Amino acid sequence: MSFHPDRFAPVSLLAIALTLCASPVLSQFPHPDANGDYIRPNHHHWEVVDPDPNGLNCRMPAGCTFDDIMAYNCPEFTGNYLDYPIRGTLQVGQRFRGFFSNAGGTFRDNRGLPWVFVGENYDSNTRGCFVRANSNFVKPISLGVPSNLKQDTALPMTITFVEEMAGITVPDNNTTRSAYGGELRLYDVHIAKMFEVTHYFCERGRRGEMLWMYRAGGGSINMGRFRITCAQANTVANRFGLGKGETTTIRYSGEEGYRREETFEIPILNLYGANIARWLDFTETFTPN
Repeated sequence: MSFHPDRFAPVSLLAIALTLCASPVLSQFPHPDANGDYIRPNHHHWEVVDPDPNGLNCRMPAGCTFDDIMAYNCPEFTGNYLDYPIRGTLQVGQRFRGFFSNAGGTFRDNRGLPWVFVGENYDSNTRGCFVRANSNFVKPISLGVPSNLKQDTALPMTITFVEEMAGITVPDNNTTRSAYGGELRLYDVHIAKMFEVTHYFCERGRRGEMLWMYRAGGGSINMGRFRITCAQANTVANRFGLGKGETTTIRYSGEEGYRREETFEIPILNLYGANIARWLDFTETFTPN
């Protein structure tokens, strides 16, 4: 599928530094490309602008749900979006919340054109289907989500150190869902945890980098392999700042299985206020390698 994480190239430290300086105003309302397409908007709230009196078609493979697609359990999800049955239509002015791929972008059809999943419809019952992510059909809007929503509750996850490999496994099949009711997705918080743990251990003598294996669905969904150097972790910690410590348990294992567990108080990134938009910009660019 078009959103498979392994297709992305690693991002350089320079690219990370530039990304972290991005303006939060620009990220609030993504801009379409020259063709009117929203390729990787990383934006949740949308309004239909298609003036067609018959409405904007919303398509979905028969018998599938969004969770099925995200877990690769929908054989009918082939990329031929125009062949999917029409589940319903959305009228001009209707607003909805879009769900995106685990990589944070829109879904691409076989022509390379972007679609957005209508996860929640605020004005009608048509939901659970795809519409074209193009300025002729939809536009990004703000619903006044408070800017001070932040990660202040630990999310369920298992962190392991196996030899030189770190792992983070989460129970969620769909990591694009909101983590705390705002713009931060589960995915964004999981990536933050990787940086927090990496920075913590680099500050205590680890050198070079940490290689992370990220799995969702209790381990059944491969989200990709992320390489975080100590220099990158330090850049992120300095840019966003570190707040309170969060109790974090790490399972150490070797060839004979789990050997021990240790618990640490690892400071979390300050993901609140303007930092939320900056972090969304960052996670959109920081991709598996």
